[in-house]
Amino acid sequence: MLLKSENIMPGNAAFLTTAHTPYSERIFYHQAPELHKAGYRVSVISSFFSSEKVVSENGIRIIAFDGNIIGRKEKTTRLLQALKSEAPDIIICSEPMAIHAARQYNRLNRNTAARIIYDITEWFPSYKHLKNKTFIKKLQLAVTLFFFNLYESAFADGFIFGEKFKRFPYKILFPAKKNVTIPYYPDLSFFEPYTKLPAPEKEIIIGFTGNLSPEKGSVNFLHVLEKLHELKPALRIRAILTGFFPADRDLQIFRAVLKNLPGEIQIEQRGWLPFREFNRALSEAHIYLDLRIKNAENNHVLPIKIFYYAAAGRPVIYSDLKAVREQTEIQEFGFLADPGNAAGVAALIIRYTDEPGLYQKHCKQARELAEKKYNWDRISSSFLTFVNSF
Repeated sequence: MLLKSENIMPGNAAFLTTAHTPYSERIFYHQAPELHKAGYRVSVISSFFSSEKVVSENGIRIIAFDGNIIGRKEKTTRLLQALKSEAPDIIICSEPMAIHAARQYNRLNRNTAARIIYDITEWFPSYKHLKNKTFIKKLQLAVTLFFFNLYESAFADGFIFGEKFKRFPYKILFPAKKNVTIPYYPDLSFFEPYTKLPAPEKEIIIGFTGNLSPEKGSVNFLHVLEKLHELKPALRIRAILTGFFPADRDLQIFRAVLKNLPGEIQIEQRGWLPFREFNRALSEAHIYLDLRIKNAENNHVLPIKIFYYAAAGRPVIYSDLKAVREQTEIQEFGFLADPGNAAGVAALIIRYTDEPGLYQKHCKQARELAEKKYNWDRISSSFLTFVNSF
């Protein structure tokens, strides 16, 4: 239990994750530095890294290893060893498997048991856990993972929700537990100073970032480029795709569509960029598209990158999803669209090329929203207050 006296330093805080690298933008670049500034001794423990690492960066200890090449029991043992070395008073977990390791740590250290906070930013299970399974296996796995998550959640002392729809079913099942909603707003200091980009009257640069799977909109993106060229052949089109293909199948589907695009369309594919480099690169494109397919999960997930595009002062065209429609002021810096209607999306892009005043207005309003609302400074105190309450 943390002591509350202002004359006593806060305790040790550990972030524990089994599905994010130690350099997760939410953890390493936002939450962990906030606790470090407040006087906590902070560690980030991750079993989702390509190699083994024990270092200190920016005052934050990183303990990481590749848990994908070992069994679940050994992974739990390694996480326990890391927790023992850090002796945390607070453990902030990103997944139910992390809670499992945290409560095993508490079981072995009953006299100095740490408080467990579950930071919920993803559905569990999600479609990615069930991908490429038969219907029966999907059903069996979904039920197993769902109840595993609820069981482990019962051991959490409090919840941090990344967005409104992620509160279900936790607030219903655990109404007495402390909770707070901390959105995905970025620290604006990580972005280049905002500069105006000339309106795309003769040439347009269109960006796509993130998961390059058909489900997340990579194929829809290519179809829009093709339709845009068809509707406005004199417009020079350049596309920048920054991200990764989750599976070889996703890459093969992408390439099959790509080879049929007109040669006049310039396509630049980049791998995943480091956090700071990624934020700087966002200002290269005129607009960003996110045309993920409309399914139950996507409809209730608020994409983190929408706030990063706003910070860069760039308009966006997003799939008309419930989470985006209800939790952002997207009409002030972009459009919602049917992701399967390539002609409709292309027509919205053409509006920006034909109406430079509209383009500049949306750029300006995107950055203004980031400065007034969509930024880490606005919510960081809520995060710190919540952690301190334990």
